Amino acid sequence: PPLSVLKNEPVGEAGGEGVVLQNSRFVNDLAFSPDSRQVATLSYGDGAVMVWDVRTGRLVRTLTGLSPSPYSIAWSPDGARIAGGDSQRVIVWDARSGQKLGENLHKSLLSDLAFTARGLFANGAQELYDDPKGGWVVWQLDPGTGALVRKVTLMDPHTYALDDTVFSPDG
Repeated sequence: PPLSVLKNEPVGEAGGEGVVLQNSRFVNDLAFSPDSRQVATLSYGDGAVMVWDVRTGRLVRTLTGLSPSPYSIAWSPDGARIAGGDSQRVIVWDARSGQKLGENLHKSLLSDLAFTARGLFANGAQELYDDPKGGWVVWQLDPGTGALVRKVTLMDPHTYALDDTVFSPDG
């Protein structure tokens, strides 16, 4: 089914005008560019990251490399990079050219990705780096390459689940 993106109207103004993205795939996640001019959708079934022009609904580019079961995408605060993750890897692409900038191979139940002013962060199950201790962790990754910078274990995986990674605007 098509995905509709409604125009952002100030509160109190009549609205409802929008654009329909002709994406025939199941959209697992989406992320808007910082200027809200583009939206990236992550497709379940083929792992494609499709970048759309929000104003026209036109497909701008397709980013590939993720498995058919992707989990999350994120757009960097400066709009220069898009990151996507699945159960096997985190990939960082140049948002303007679509060129793959880096890839981090792993084995994990990756839940979410988030860019901040301080870098790229991922959360998920500890086995991302084959740590036998287990636990839900947050990994700080290099925002240009996806390489591991550090990890913080947060909780017992048998007691809790961590689904989202959200930071304040100042990082």
